[in-house]
Amino acid sequence: MYILRNWYLTMHEDVVIGHGACFGNPKFTEGLPVHTSSILKGENDPDKNELRLSTKSGSCYHLAYAEIKGSLLTDTRVAAEALGISLDVGKCAECRINRDGLVSKGEVNLFVGLLASECDADLMDSH
Repeated sequence: MYILRNWYLTMHEDVVIGHGACFGNPKFTEGLPVHTSSILKGENDPDKNELRLSTKSGSCYHLAYAEIKGSLLTDTRVAAEALGISLDVGKCAECRINRDGLVSKGEVNLFVGLLASECDADLMDSH
């Protein structure tokens, strides 16, 4: 299994692709920015605070919640939903803060905005 850091997900038509700095893959220099082949399966592992992805090429990747690229959080969330993964934005923010002790002002705004939209959706569903 490989690790992606500073990761994000994108949609290309109906295909989800993972992006990030790759570690643990002998094909690449440690930390080389890569993109995966098509992601076939993704799952949350809340005990380890990470996503696990399986790709068309047979690779498996671990993506720590704390390592999510905050500036692409909205795109990542949409792509995760296409895989049937509910991305817990609050948990990602909590893991980042626990790791770093802080997040950038821009990331705070993104996290807060997405959390607010989740609250609004919950309120709409309850009525």
